Amino acid sequence: MSKYKERAAYKETTECWAPSYKLDDGTELVRVSCSGPNRSVEGNDYFMVSVWGGDDCGMEHDTEVPADALAMFIEILELETITFDALREIGLYSA
Repeated sequence: MSKYKERAAYKETTECWAPSYKLDDGTELVRVSCSGPNRSVEGNDYFMVSVWGGDDCGMEHDTEVPADALAMFIEILELETITFDALREIGLYSA
């Protein structure tokens, strides 16, 4: 992954993400992103994969390995529908 590059996409969800993003037809979406490197308080670089609704509900996963972050991002994009349980199985945690 290039330095300071973010990849993002919107994916369909069947759950409320307090609130979810909504299309005109009522379809609910979340924003999936992969970014980095970010700098921790300790001074370490890390890459973040995150899934967020439209306000304060989100899940994240941090890794120091850029290829792992990108693989997780792609795995999430390949899900038919985003659910909290599916994201927990992949390794994301509530933010």
